[in-house]
Amino acid sequence: MTNSVEESLSLDYLNLLINGQSFSDVTFSVEGRLVHAHRCILAARSLFFCKFFYGSDPPQTVTSSASVARVASVGGVVPVNSVSYEVLLLLLQFLYGGQVSIVPHKHELRSNCGDRGCLAHAVHCSR
Repeated sequence: MTNSVEESLSLDYLNLLINGQSFSDVTFSVEGRLVHAHRCILAARSLFFCKFFYGSDPPQTVTSSASVARVASVGGVVPVNSVSYEVLLLLLQFLYGGQVSIVPHKHELRSNCGDRGCLAHAVHCSR
């Protein structure tokens, strides 16, 4: 396959997976909107999500009954209050595809940015 065909196929798969309900097994709620994702992809690409879905001792293979029970017990909608809808989609874009496209625009300072200990970023975010 040529590079452009491979890239096109990759983009087709990304568009199908990112925030697509097909085969999704986790849903996040952010700013009143639902975002669908796939635990296996998030856990494979991020230690944070691996620990979130599997606990502090992630399984090497999902064959033990405890691991299967832990994976099966995670369900429903996961509320997200620490980032915006757009930022969550960018995070998923990066985790699924290894790159992200950001269009620069003027950011407003989030009201609780300083409360979360990110004052250094507050100056950058408010430019």
